Parts: sequence; C-alpha cells; structure tokens
Amino acid sequence: MDDLPTFSGPWQEMYNATQSRFNRQLLLGVAFFAGTALYVWYLDIVDFVEAPPMKNPSEKTAKVSKTLGGRSVQTASHTKLPEEVPYLLVGAGTASFAAFRAIRSADPTAKVLVIGDEPYMPYMRPPLSKELWLADDAAKQLSFKQWNGKERSIFFEHDDFYCRPEDLMERDTGGIAVVNNCRVVRVDSESRKAYLEDGREIRYEKCLIATGGRPKTLSVLDRPEFADKVTLFRTVADFKALDDLSRKAKSVVIVGGGFLGSELACALGRRARKTNLVVYQVFPEKGNMGRILPEYLSRWTMRKVRDEGVKVLEGISVTDAQPGPRGQVSLTLSSGETIVTDHVIVAVGLKPDTELAKASGLEVDDRHGGFKANAELEARSNLWIAGDALSFYDPKLGRRRVEHHDHAVVDWAPGRRRT
Repeated sequence: MDDLPTFSGPWQEMYNATQSRFNRQLLLGVAFFAGTALYVWYLDIVDFVEAPPMKNPSEKTAKVSKTLGGRSVQTASHTKLPEEVPYLLVGAGTASFAAFRAIRSADPTAKVLVIGDEPYMPYMRPPLSKELWLADDAAKQLSFKQWNGKERSIFFEHDDFYCRPEDLMERDTGGIAVVNNCRVVRVDSESRKAYLEDGREIRYEKCLIATGGRPKTLSVLDRPEFADKVTLFRTVADFKALDDLSRKAKSVVIVGGGFLGSELACALGRRARKTNLVVYQVFPEKGNMGRILPEYLSRWTMRKVRDEGVKVLEGISVTDAQPGPRGQVSLTLSSGETIVTDHVIVAVGLKPDTELAKASGLEVDDRHGGFKANAELEARSNLWIAGDALSFYDPKLGRRRVEHHDHAVVDWAPGRRRT
C-alpha cells in the first residue's frame, strides 16, 4: 500500500494541468517537425517523388565508339550544343546535380548545361559499394531498396526530367541538359568560355567546376600487364564489372582499409557465402578504418568484417606484384607472405581531378589537393568550385577539403544566393 500514489489536489484540477502539459508538448513536437520538414525541403536533401527506372546511356544523338563494362559507350561528338548558356556545370556528379537543384530553387526558369565524362546521367555513388550488393540483379536494374523498404534507382532523376542540349535555350520554362562522354579541357574565366576536348567552345554567364576525383593506385600495380586484373572502384561501369567478376573468380584481394575498402570487403564477403570466392583485405592500419576510428572501435569493426567471411590482414602492406600462374596476380606482402589472386581491388583514397587547373590558370592546393577557392567557394569571378575537387577556406577551421557524398550535396546550398 505504501507504493500507491497519494492525492495532491482535486481530480479535475490535476487532470486539467496534465492535459495542458501534454498539449504544450504536442504543439512543440508539431512545431519542431514542421520546422525540420521545411528545412529539409528548403535544402532539397530528400527526393519526395519516386523516380521511375532509368534507361542509360541515352541513344538519341551519339555514335558507338568503344565498349565499357559490357555496354556500348557513346561519344558526344555528334551532339549539337548551344553556343552560350546562363549556367555551365563541369562534371556530372552529386555536387553538380545539387548545384542544379539550388540554382533552380532560386531561379525556376534557369537553363543549365551539365558536361560529364561518363555515359550515364547523374547518379549516387554510395550505393555502388553498399545497397546494390544486396540484390542479385542490381547490375541490370541499378536500383536498390531504401531504409523505408521502397525501391529506387541510383539515378537522381528519370530520363524525361532532362532535355536535349540542342533544345535547352529554346525552353521558356528552363531546364537541365546533360552532355555525356565529354570533357572540358580549359576554362577561360576572363572571356567566360569553356573549351571541350573536341575543339568546341561554349560561352557561359556563370560556371561551376565539380570534376570530383579519380581513385589513387599503387605504383607496384600501375603496370600494363595488370590492366585487366586491377580495379580502381569508382563508377557504375566498375560496379558492373566487379559484380560479374565476383561470380566467376576464385579469389580477390582488396587493398585498403577505409570506408570504400571495408564496404566492398563486406559486400564481397556476403557474396562469397553463395560461391567459392575467397576474399582478402589488406591494409597497414591496426584495424578497419583505423585512420578515422579510435583503436578499440576500429578493431571491433575489423571483427565484424571477419564475421562476414573476409580474411583481414591488418598492419600489412603490398610491397610487390608480379604476374602469377594462369593469368593471376602474385602479391608480395610486407609480412613476407605471398598471395596469388585472380583480381585486385585498390581502394586507397581519391585524388582530386584538377586537370583543368594548369590550362585554366587556376590555383591548386598543394597540401590538401583540389582547386583553391575562397569561403564563398569562388575561384574566379563567376567561377565556382564544389565537391571532392574543392579546397575552400573556412574562417574558423582554415583551408580544408572534404571527400563525402553529404558534403557534395550540402556545400552548394548557399549557392542559391549565387544565382
């Protein structure tokens, strides 16, 4: 009986006070939710419309020049381009597409031309090393199941969302056009011109360079005889090729213990449960993601990776590589061991793609890599940088460069005021 509550006032008075408190909490919760939803909508972080399956690459205006990952790759040489555009985005990755969304949010009739060197429309890279490996037919569908159970494509938008480059300037409502399989080799910020690798040039009013990065490699593996035995994982084509290889190979070695290397190790380890594939992961740190996580957490992560069936070799580097028997690769490790494998995946980091810098007279950050830009992400007048290739000045943290999908999405949110 001692545990029973005691009365502290009239019942109706206590009930009203309790209900009043609950109502205040409910109103605060609704206000917080509404504010969060408004913030997410303003930054355009979440897609509220489910995109239908993509059909990539487009076959409207180009010719076949070579094959890549079993798919015909088409050139942009026969694509008719506008001579001048209000907005030019160099690079067709996440940062570039996020910039387009920010521009259209501030200017609903903006006309944006995107130039990229891949045969695919803008897509998300993170699922290539994570969610896509959970589906057996992901290489064909290029779609995955989200956290809410819904299926979605890795592509940001469906084909009909884009217009043809030759139609862009004629659209009263504006739009976005993407030129695939094409590279910009120089940007003249004074004349506001971008020069393409095929000799054509495009004038712009405002330009964004978001060329991203290219995977680093190991000098011992950077040899012609290993060209078809080494994967530098980055693109859809790399995912498709590795997906196919994982079903046929007997062994694979992943070099690198960071996010990408560990994600691929787990993905291939799960795949190996259904096949005879043997998966090795080699890195010099004491545990997975040892450069990011504290040691105890890094070692815990390493145990989890091993639980997936991966043979993790920590604290070890690859010191030499030689052609092995039956077309394999023989890797010599710093421990003195030798591993003979069918394929090697190198995941040792990213090098910012700054090939444009010298020809365009742009500064490169010798310490962090990437194009140098100010706190407003501006490298020259009417010329901005974004994404993995950006080295920007932070008033509190100094000059820095960030390689992350989320950074590529949000760093252009302030770009709404740059239109």
